[in-house]
Amino acid sequence: MMLAAGVQSELLWLAGIGLLTPERTWAAEVGGLDDQGVARDVAYAEGWQLAYEPSLIEVPWNYRTQQGRALRTLTQHWTQVSAVVELLSQRHELSSSDLERLAALPTAPVPAATQPEEEDLRPQT
Repeated sequence: MMLAAGVQSELLWLAGIGLLTPERTWAAEVGGLDDQGVARDVAYAEGWQLAYEPSLIEVPWNYRTQQGRALRTLTQHWTQVSAVVELLSQRHELSSSDLERLAALPTAPVPAATQPEEEDLRPQT
């Protein structure tokens, strides 16, 4: 879903400011082709083949399914997404506390297991 969300958010933004045209829709979709390539790689790594045809059930290897999930999620949280974009355009960087406040959601702490161990940083001999 995350890989489909970029194009979907661009289309929502263009529609919201009254600039969505067939040409801009095409340009946004073309701009997201690399995301589809990454999605194909992820699907392949999971043993799936990325599909594009409409599906009656939501399945993770169907890109149209993921586009729909992304659109529903973005629409539901568009106020928070817009607030993040607005502040980011002003300050050019945001802290996790900024995101927590703007999204009205607590940010998850980074699990200790993802932190490199000190011996992992030493050169291998």
